[in-house]
Amino acid sequence: MTLSGHRPGNAAWILLLIAINGIVLSNAVRHDPRVGYDAADHLKYIEVLSEFRLPTRSDTAEFFSPPLPYLLPAMARSTGFVSLWGAAKAAQFLNVLFSIGLTLCLISLCDLVRPGDPWLKAISLLCLGMLPVYYKTFAFVRGEPLLAFLCVFVVERPLSFLLGRGWNPLQAMALGAAFCLVVLSRQWGFFLMPAVAVFAGILAVRKRQSWRRMAGGVP
Repeated sequence: MTLSGHRPGNAAWILLLIAINGIVLSNAVRHDPRVGYDAADHLKYIEVLSEFRLPTRSDTAEFFSPPLPYLLPAMARSTGFVSLWGAAKAAQFLNVLFSIGLTLCLISLCDLVRPGDPWLKAISLLCLGMLPVYYKTFAFVRGEPLLAFLCVFVVERPLSFLLGRGWNPLQAMALGAAFCLVVLSRQWGFFLMPAVAVFAGILAVRKRQSWRRMAGGVP
């Protein structure tokens, strides 16, 4: 993330970044986690997971969902010092962190597409901030907020690598771990992997070099 010399543009995207995440934070503070579609099933998932077992069909209608989004709230609940409502509230505040991460990754993507252009960042954040469903989703206790953050992160990192912004074994391992976390957030996160692979293949063909060479020879 870079700041160019265009002060109005920089001010615009920074204010939008603060405004979007400020609204998400306000919703996390004010919204009752028990309110929302399928809210009871998601909270029941946290309750069951806090008992150190995966839910079954008889426990919750969300039994088929991967456990990662519910893991930290369930750990808090398992201590016995936090109520189910408190654990769900903690999940809402985690959504604030996911929103911050998502918007920062979006800014980084804009830097990759048009380095030094603050208006692309501002327009991108404006388009995101205009979506009521974004604030609604991030106010609820469910897997989509974590999935959304991880998807944008997983898109931003390969683009940075493949476009020659640096690559090392540690970053490669982190990216592999992020791919795994995507699948553990929601099942359909799996479909992101073929998309990244296809993009890498197309870029390799256009640059007339192997994917391995383009990625810097990292095994």
